[in-house]
Amino acid sequence: MEKTYSETFVVRATDCDVERRMRLSALFVAMQEGGERHAISLGLGYDAMMARGLFFVLARIHVKT
Repeated sequence: MEKTYSETFVVRATDCDVERRMRLSALFVAMQEGGERHAISLGLGYDAMMARGLFFVLARIHVKT
């Protein structure tokens, strides 16, 4: 098993501000979607977790710019 999960994604124009920087909200969406695909690849996607009566919650995030 790989120690690090990685993937490549396309940053769309709608994900960026007028200065062509990725909006923080778009970054969070990309991270959430990547996390979901990672969990599925480990056999821990939504359906598998719900079948076990479990769930995952990200309660807080801190970002420095």
